[in-house]
Amino acid sequence: MGEEITEERSPSSSNVAGAEGLRALDLGSGHNPVEETGWRSPGDTAQYEFVNMDLYHTEANCKHDFNALPYPFPNDHFDAIFARHTLEHVRRERLVDVIEEINRIAKEGAMIHIRVPYSVGESFASDPTHYSPFCEATFRHFCRGAESKTEFYLPEMFEMVSLEFRFHPKFRFFPKKLLKELMHVMNEVCVELWVEMRVVKSSSDVPYEPKRKYSFQEPMDWRFALLYGALLYGGILVVLLSLLNLILQLAGLL
Repeated sequence: MGEEITEERSPSSSNVAGAEGLRALDLGSGHNPVEETGWRSPGDTAQYEFVNMDLYHTEANCKHDFNALPYPFPNDHFDAIFARHTLEHVRRERLVDVIEEINRIAKEGAMIHIRVPYSVGESFASDPTHYSPFCEATFRHFCRGAESKTEFYLPEMFEMVSLEFRFHPKFRFFPKKLLKELMHVMNEVCVELWVEMRVVKSSSDVPYEPKRKYSFQEPMDWRFALLYGALLYGGILVVLLSLLNLILQLAGLL
């Protein structure tokens, strides 16, 4: 599963457990539905009445292709929607439409729980049915307060609650700050993104004011680039040499 790091989390990120009549959709439930396995631990989704939507698996109680829109549900129907390794199978040209459809069928304030493979990794690239890559900025474009204001052409449909990087277990002893640098340049450092968003449907009266204004940028000063590279790769070299020294000591060769 991988080690985790939570990048951002709202203090009110959890749903109220034990409420009656809460409806949840497992989008692309597959052979391992959330209703049976739980999301983070067994039984943590017991408060929901599930609709398991999947076109191929016999256990699903709603046979429907998640690439085919619209979904067979009314507006404002679900209190929570789970998509575990589903969205990467959505055709890239349909991804925005699918996200909008998720917003349509979810209630105001509903929680959206998502797991997808990280774009820089074998787990994404190895499957030819993975059409949509995801990085940590992908879902922010649909959320209020995004780093790059995109509501001019994408509506603000969610509020970001949490974003977690799930690192490969072989890196469990590495500092998280180092892994957040390495995950962008090395394959299979980060294997999954776990995302939680809250549905926002009320219109915003804030005028469109882009946070980022695009312009031609001056090339990076070569001295800064050299210093940054020396610090990054020098640090990696020190770690590797330390590990080699420890291994040789344990083997009695030093």
